[in-house]
Amino acid sequence: MLKIGYVSYLNSLPLVYDLRALLPGAELIDGPPALLAELLEKKTIDIGLAPVIETIRHSEYTIISDAVIAADGPVDSVMLFANCPLKRINTLQLDSQSCTSNVLARLLLIERLGCEPHYVLLVNDDNEDPRPSTVQADAIVCIGDRALRLGQEKCWPHAYDLSAEWKQFTGLPFVFAAWLARPGEEELIKSAAKALSLSRDRGQQHIEAIARDAAPRIGLSEDVCRDYLAQRIQYRLTPRIREGMDEFLRRSAAAGL
Repeated sequence: MLKIGYVSYLNSLPLVYDLRALLPGAELIDGPPALLAELLEKKTIDIGLAPVIETIRHSEYTIISDAVIAADGPVDSVMLFANCPLKRINTLQLDSQSCTSNVLARLLLIERLGCEPHYVLLVNDDNEDPRPSTVQADAIVCIGDRALRLGQEKCWPHAYDLSAEWKQFTGLPFVFAAWLARPGEEELIKSAAKALSLSRDRGQQHIEAIARDAAPRIGLSEDVCRDYLAQRIQYRLTPRIREGMDEFLRRSAAAGL
């Protein structure tokens, strides 16, 4: 039986919309990106919607589907919130649920501004959205549904969309997560890969229903959820989106991140 891990955020719901029906024999496990990376490394899961930075850390991993979580410009859910402008950030709290976005924040600060703050990694409480009064650092990386909520509240003096910053810096899209698999069970994984793409296709046809069902659970309006899923997230690994992914991985490796 295949064990498949998927991200427990709004942005992954179209990817797994019909996955239980398409893979009735698989066990689906949800969690934040960093946890899925850990489960994949420990061989607890066979396939994971995992951070793309893991393809550098584990060269044996394979991207098995063209279904991804990406953006071509602002994404709204991968943010750097700050009490001061970027050039004055001395301490940055990284998001314990993130892998790729933490690296992206560090890479942009190093390559765009030539600075590298002191980094603090604190475990985030899923039930609490970090606000300026509760954070000791000058800035934080925040991802997922919490980032969406904080962006709507506009409670931070400065907010930087890391996907938009990447697009401005490189002119390229950005890939946050992809379906990664460890070696082994090739026939099962090949069959699963087809289901992952088909589930994505069906999910994109039901964005309205997904947004309507998810909105009250995550504390956002149905309109915000629908626009986010339909306008901000890119779900297909096109050649141009792959170019953006490859550029990020190249720069991250060169910077030792």
